[in-house]
Amino acid sequence: VRPATHVVMPDKKKVKMPEAKIEDKRVLEEQIEILKVKLENEKKMRERFKKESEWISKNWERKFLILRNSFHVLKNEMFTRHTLYRQFAVLADTSFNYI
Repeated sequence: VRPATHVVMPDKKKVKMPEAKIEDKRVLEEQIEILKVKLENEKKMRERFKKESEWISKNWERKFLILRNSFHVLKNEMFTRHTLYRQFAVLADTSFNYI
């Protein structure tokens, strides 16, 4: 059995606690501090992943916008070529009579 030591509690009263309990309390406090540090690291990592995810999402949105605009340009060009081809075909079948 270890001798009791005096511990001052928040209300300024001296309470006798065995050294084993003090040691256990100190070990638990150290574990709490370690867990707090790990928690902070996890929060930082989560924020970093969130920012990276948002950045990747923005990049894909930009790429999709560029592809969509390119598709519209190609569609318009195809329509124009098709229209000119039809006009040429109609013009080629037309006969002119000069009076």
